[in-house]
Amino acid sequence: MLQPADFDKRRVMASMPNPPYDPRPYIESVADSEAQLAHFGWSGRRAPTALQAPGQSRALKAPRQGDGRVFLDWKEPAHGGKPGFYTVEVREMPDGEWKHAANAVESETTLVNQPDRSGASLCAPYAST
Repeated sequence: MLQPADFDKRRVMASMPNPPYDPRPYIESVADSEAQLAHFGWSGRRAPTALQAPGQSRALKAPRQGDGRVFLDWKEPAHGGKPGFYTVEVREMPDGEWKHAANAVESETTLVNQPDRSGASLCAPYAST
């Protein structure tokens, strides 16, 4: 009897005069060429392709604000690939430096511990892959 450490499926299958099954799918065992396999939708692996970058998020709104909290809501990009997540950045107007404020998986988030900005800042969510 074979011990688990000594078991090699390929060696055992090769030593059998009539293996109990063909390990290849049926179509691979009867096709004569790659062209026949491609006809049935079977072929080798495709070369990997890069994900398409998502476009700009749309329609940013802050429908609820107060007590150091700002709820942001926006729409997904109309063009480009599907976003993996969104990054929200904030800056003081007119020419302050952009600072990371939050990450979001969906097209909404609530920023907490926010100073009173009274319209002098801009929050811009952008999509990332």
